[in-house]
Amino acid sequence: MKIKILFILILLFFIGSALATSENLTEYTIIVLDENQSPIANANIKIGDLDLFTNSKGKTSLQLYPALYDMSITKENYFTLSKNIDFSIERQKTFILEKDFFYLNISIIDEDTKSSLFADVNLINVDTKETSSIDLSTSPTSIKLKKSEKYFLEIDHNDYVKQTLNIEYNKIIDDFLIITLKKKTSIVNFSLNIESGIIKFFDKNENLLKEETFNENFYSSKLSYGEYFIEINNSNYFSLSQSITIDDFIKNYSFSLNAKQKVFQIYFELNSIQDLIFLDDFQNYIPKTSILPTNFIIKQGDKIITTGSAITVGAVTLEEGTYDLYAENPFAYPFVKKQLNISKTSKNNFLVKLKKLPVYISGNINFPTTQGAIDIIFEDEKNHLYSTLSDKNGIFNAFLPVGNYKIKIENSHYSLKEKDDSFSFEVPGKTYSLSLNAENLDSFISGHIKSTNNIPLANAKINIKVGKSEKTIFSDENGFFSTDVKNGLAVIKAYKNGYYSKGNVKKIHPQSQNENFNFYLEEILSSVTGTITNGIIPINNIKVILKNTTTDTELSTFSNDDGSFTFKDVSVSGNYILLINDINYTDFTSDNFNISENKSKNINIILNKKTLDVIFEIKNTDDNPLSTTEVFFNDIRYETDINGLVEIELNKIDNKYSVKVEIPEFNFSNLLHFDENSVSPLTQLIVLK
Repeated sequence: MKIKILFILILLFFIGSALATSENLTEYTIIVLDENQSPIANANIKIGDLDLFTNSKGKTSLQLYPALYDMSITKENYFTLSKNIDFSIERQKTFILEKDFFYLNISIIDEDTKSSLFADVNLINVDTKETSSIDLSTSPTSIKLKKSEKYFLEIDHNDYVKQTLNIEYNKIIDDFLIITLKKKTSIVNFSLNIESGIIKFFDKNENLLKEETFNENFYSSKLSYGEYFIEINNSNYFSLSQSITIDDFIKNYSFSLNAKQKVFQIYFELNSIQDLIFLDDFQNYIPKTSILPTNFIIKQGDKIITTGSAITVGAVTLEEGTYDLYAENPFAYPFVKKQLNISKTSKNNFLVKLKKLPVYISGNINFPTTQGAIDIIFEDEKNHLYSTLSDKNGIFNAFLPVGNYKIKIENSHYSLKEKDDSFSFEVPGKTYSLSLNAENLDSFISGHIKSTNNIPLANAKINIKVGKSEKTIFSDENGFFSTDVKNGLAVIKAYKNGYYSKGNVKKIHPQSQNENFNFYLEEILSSVTGTITNGIIPINNIKVILKNTTTDTELSTFSNDDGSFTFKDVSVSGNYILLINDINYTDFTSDNFNISENKSKNINIILNKKTLDVIFEIKNTDDNPLSTTEVFFNDIRYETDINGLVEIELNKIDNKYSVKVEIPEFNFSNLLHFDENSVSPLTQLIVLK
């Protein structure tokens, strides 16, 4: 019992001591550390209005009554700590502050090569909208970010696809971020005129990037941004080089590449000159002359590159360089072309013009009588003249270029017979033997074709027949004609449409000049008649025009009291129309017509007045005429005659005739319309009640 009382007394003592202590100010020590247990200096501690800062060891001291206090600890770059702290238990209190930032190490690499890249990087704070650029001149690059904030990272490189990343602290696994960029690429298609070969890609520094084969005139590849130098090779073509630039990965690129063949077509042709020319369009070229085979040799210095034989065209394969070409043909002079330059820009086809050897002409001319030496003229298709002189017996010789010739002789009394004046000398180097026959020169006839009133007739037809020889000529614009004619009895006829033909027979003497051989042709005349009415009544004093549309000439007359008109002595030559243009009637133009010989042309004409004459007959219901009755037509006063008649004239408006009729005495009013094709005079009955 005594022990229990003693224990209670001791317990009460301690309780009393404790109660006595809690009533006194007590000194406390506060220590602020980071996550690595390192002291945090200058951390701001607030308890109510009490502001304290830790020293370099992260410590500070204060005196408080033991109790619960609201306390906050703040420090830049650390999360704020706010807690309700019990200061009645421990005299030293330690607090850990968590950093509110972290460091992120960034590296950017190429997706394919894994090599480091330098790109434009922008950091965007989602909360504050602030944007800052990041220098990636070193790899990796460390950036400082707040744990509590969200970011966007934009990576932009001209040659790579742009990327955007979300960065949040709680989603980052470690502090190293490797960003891979995919190169911008485009599909590039090549259409080639080469069926197969090798295509090489070089960068702008002429480093070989890749080399691949292609087939079927096509190649396709993916290429990234950049400038490329392309080389295409095929043993039958000159190497083709081209630069391309790829700068848009959204679109596909297509290139059409044409390499130049090393195969050259050589065309051979006999010509009047010796030459070598490159051709623009060999496919449409046809050599002008069919010749025997031409043998050719192509050399480079003393080295024979190729030989061949071709009638019109041969094929050779040549590299770039300078060559000598030799060609031989039996019908031509030897051909030599030095310094023939072949390059990638040379046209693939060239024409070798071989100068033709001349032909040798040996002949004689037979005259009815001995003439002595005669000049002989050869004229080719281009009007080039070549001449030679015969001896007194008519024997001659000449060298001529290959071609077709007309032959004539210089003699005032003779000419070559027609069958002896045209020859074709086609084979170079050949000897042609000619035997020519001369005959007396034709005579000459000339004159004029005129009408009987002495007007020249152009384009009149003249037929001339002498024996079996017959020809047709035409007069010129002045009616003049001239021609040579054979000797003998000539039957001559002159004719022109619209005129009676005229003939003559004339004895044509050798080498005679028959001038002023004139023909006067009588014109064939007829007449045109007709009658002009309004469909019922003849119309007089109407001017009628008869126009010859072939010669653009006109005749005119006026209609008689019975409406008739007549045109006398009208030429039957040409096409005609009738025209009427009268102030009171609508214009009239007839169809085209012709006039026959000895038969008058009759055309009757119906004219429509430009106004419509209307006769109003006004009666009562008993069929009795209403005379001297006042009538208003379109507000103009008229009065009926003794027969109840009144006549008015209406003008056409909007393709019809309209009139407002008012008869006040009978309280009558009406609007009448008449068709535009109505014929004057028109009778209209009005019956009044």
